[in-house]
Amino acid sequence: MAKMMDPRVLHHMGGMAGLQSMMRQFQQGAAGNMKGMMGFNNM
Repeated sequence: MAKMMDPRVLHHMGGMAGLQSMMRQFQQGAAGNMKGMMGFNNM
C-alpha cells in the first residue's frame, strides 16, 4: 500500500504511523458498517 503512494502524500498524512492509524480507523469503520448492514438485512 505505502509503496504505491507518493512519498509526499505519505509524509503529508503523518508518515507510516499516520497511515497505519488511518487504515485502522478505516477497517474499524468498514467492519462496523458491515455489521450494521447485516443487522439491517436480517430485519
